[in-house]
Amino acid sequence: MSLSRRSVARPGFLFVASAALAAGCVNPPAQAGSRYAPEPTPTPFGTPTSVVGACPDSGLIASVGVHDAAMGWRGTQLVVSNCGSGTATVSGYPTLIPLDEWEVPLDATLKHGEQSPDGPVARAETFRLKPGESVDSWLTWRNTVDPVQGDRAATAVGYRLEVAGQDGVVVQSQTFADTVDIGSAGLLYVSAWERAE
Repeated sequence: MSLSRRSVARPGFLFVASAALAAGCVNPPAQAGSRYAPEPTPTPFGTPTSVVGACPDSGLIASVGVHDAAMGWRGTQLVVSNCGSGTATVSGYPTLIPLDEWEVPLDATLKHGEQSPDGPVARAETFRLKPGESVDSWLTWRNTVDPVQGDRAATAVGYRLEVAGQDGVVVQSQTFADTVDIGSAGLLYVSAWERAE
């Protein structure tokens, strides 16, 4: 006995419908701006954010100077130099953001004014630096760990340093690999910029 056209077509229809449903369960290829675009892969800390030795468009370049751990306090000298051919302006205080190994900001409070046993510190000023001139600031902290909140103790493996120019506008931002054991208190202090000696 021969099969009718209707009975032959039905299995074919089911096959096509099943294939269409299966295809609908697969995400389409990722496209720019698509909601199916994959999440960006985190970049391990230490990836350079600027070319070492190159002078940025701002004419300012930051660097890390000496370290000090006297009397229980930790201290790091932050230096900003005019590497350009014209005058560059630096004002106020540095902004410093502690980072973990994936360059994710850590929970910390940044306070203005060097917290150290050395006495009074300079007030915030605005400096117009000639080529080759520098200003510096001190980042200070104490590794205080509360016995009750010991599990909140944190250690940054680097930080992002932002430098403000005229009217407090950020003109330079650089990332450095440097250990900052901020403990459970999470307090960091930065002094105002001063002319470097």
